[in-house]
Amino acid sequence: MKSIDEMNLIEIFLIIFTKKYELRYSSFDNIDLKDLFKKVYEFYCIDNKQIPYNEDFLYNWLKEKYSYKLLTQLLDLLLDEILEKDKFMFYNLPWTINIMYDFLNNCSTKIDNTITYQYISKKETDTLVSEILKIIDPSLEWLKIYEECKKNNIIIYINEYDDEQLKKFSNNIGFDKFPRENKFINLGPGKNYIILDYKNNLDDTISTIHEFIHYIIQIKSIKIPILLNEFFPIFYEMHALYFLKQQGYALNELISLFQNERIDDLCIIGFDLIPLFKYLKIFVENKFVTFEDDFNYYIDLLEKIKLQDSREFKKYKNLKPEDLVYKKCEKCIISLLNNDFFESYPYVMGAYLSFEAMSNFDKKTLVKIKKFLDSNNIDPYDIFKFVGCDVEKLEIKRVGEEEKILQKEKRH
Repeated sequence: MKSIDEMNLIEIFLIIFTKKYELRYSSFDNIDLKDLFKKVYEFYCIDNKQIPYNEDFLYNWLKEKYSYKLLTQLLDLLLDEILEKDKFMFYNLPWTINIMYDFLNNCSTKIDNTITYQYISKKETDTLVSEILKIIDPSLEWLKIYEECKKNNIIIYINEYDDEQLKKFSNNIGFDKFPRENKFINLGPGKNYIILDYKNNLDDTISTIHEFIHYIIQIKSIKIPILLNEFFPIFYEMHALYFLKQQGYALNELISLFQNERIDDLCIIGFDLIPLFKYLKIFVENKFVTFEDDFNYYIDLLEKIKLQDSREFKKYKNLKPEDLVYKKCEKCIISLLNNDFFESYPYVMGAYLSFEAMSNFDKKTLVKIKKFLDSNNIDPYDIFKFVGCDVEKLEIKRVGEEEKILQKEKRH
């Protein structure tokens, strides 16, 4: 057998994984690159009685020699998966990345903690949600479904249960770990639940609308392209804010609520996605990513986040630029191994499209959005055109059968 310094990247990771593509479907929760490289060593070097294990030496050596090669490999696999799962994004990759990249960079991260939110009871929230559902679906079908959800305990208000009750409930429905946040969960046919963590303020109305739209999409078997997974829930929650403003709720409270509970979350996601977007662009252009590609970028980024005095800067302020580069690379590797990308980018795109739709809001907007859902044949091209994107100037392609039959080999 070869010694570890004679092996190439794939040979090293084949020690852990049976074949190349299993990298995409493995779980690496709470693991960092040092742990990952240690596993490589344990699987190969210790079993073969090679050099004694020295954690820092091995980590630094493997990090410098293999981290960017591993990142490049994972980006290659990611593009294969985008081609398989989201053809619209694949064939429109440059401009979709540019839109999300610019949108995230322009999001304000200023948080106002001086606003005191007024108390809103569960009963008041329920009334507000019902009124919003009447407006967005005048047929009242969605309102009826909402009432059935409450009646049949499909909506779970976790504040009403203690830890032991939640654990018992999780076991009964076959859920491994009960979420402690607002979330829609699908556990199979007929096993859909809306989890709500009430805060007794206006955020409860917005969150209920968001998760309920996910529920509607699931039970009505509406086929949503991955790129648009979060568009409809985020659009309707933004409309809920618009409705609350019309009802006379304080504008400064609504703005603060949306900034603190929505934009802040989006920016946290963005810190993970912006490097991935950058790496994808570099990989598409060059077919590989190197340490040198990153170094100057992160020197500039350090200066930028120093000026913001952000949470991100506090995490990295004591790192040398080269250490930050490797840390960001490492974070992206673990994110790709965990397959986080397909959960994150629809949220960013959904927020962007929703902002655009609400900025051009008129009486026809709700009708048109509802028609998209009712058609059950949602083309992202039509959504981008509807919200005001210049599809011709951006050279956005409508993905038809001619693109779908292309094989991934043509990309290489």
